[in-house]
Amino acid sequence: MVQMVNENITVELLRHNTWANLGVLDACAPLNDAQLDITVPATYGSIRDTLLHLVRSEQIYLSTLTGHAPDEPLQRDQFPGFAVLREQIPRIGAGLAQEAAQRRATDTCRRVTADGVEIVPVGILFIQTLQHSTEHRTELNMILTHLGITPPDLGGWCYAEAAETAL
Repeated sequence: MVQMVNENITVELLRHNTWANLGVLDACAPLNDAQLDITVPATYGSIRDTLLHLVRSEQIYLSTLTGHAPDEPLQRDQFPGFAVLREQIPRIGAGLAQEAAQRRATDTCRRVTADGVEIVPVGILFIQTLQHSTEHRTELNMILTHLGITPPDLGGWCYAEAAETAL
């Protein structure tokens, strides 16, 4: 049986999130330009656009939690390449996990919106992070399936097996 690395449930959920983000990124990395640019109805956009949106959003969520701008902010419409995203995902994931380990769900942070600044509970920001990433990974898996490629299994049991192997 797998032993959890951390007793904090949110931290472990965020570790799974990072692992799953890397898994879908790695599944998409070998694709050619035409495949990376394909869109499928009911998804966010192309594989490139969705990957950038997913990672950029997590970067913004971390920045919202810490109150500090990222050292290397990802730009909205500039796909930085797989190597940059592969470097960013673990860094952002570790930062989110660190924040989760130190914060309570009822703590608050300042979120900048189109209408100004709002104060939100940290717990809500973590819920948004996990739900948002899961939604876009599902869309990416839909596009992979449309292309005839078996998407990675990013479920909890596969994460447990990967975590066990890493111990």
